Amino acid sequence: NLIFSKPGTRVVEILTKGHERRCYWTLSAELGHDYRFYLGTPKFPERKGEPDIEVEPSRFCKSLEASMKKI
Repeated sequence: NLIFSKPGTRVVEILTKGHERRCYWTLSAELGHDYRFYLGTPKFPERKGEPDIEVEPSRFCKSLEASMKKI
C-alpha cells in the first residue's frame, strides 16, 4: 500500500527490539513518506519468528500524538 500512497504520507510501524527491519523505512524514504516507528514488547518472547507485539495503549497514543505534532 505504501507504493500507491501520496508523498508525505505518515507511516507508523510497530516493531520489537531485535526484529527491526529496514524495508518499510527504506521504501518510505524513497517515496517521500514520513516514517516513524514505535517499539512494542513481544507477547511471547520465547517464540521464534515474527513476534506478536503488545503495546500499552495510552503510551502508544501519547507517542503517536507527539510524533504527529512534529510535522
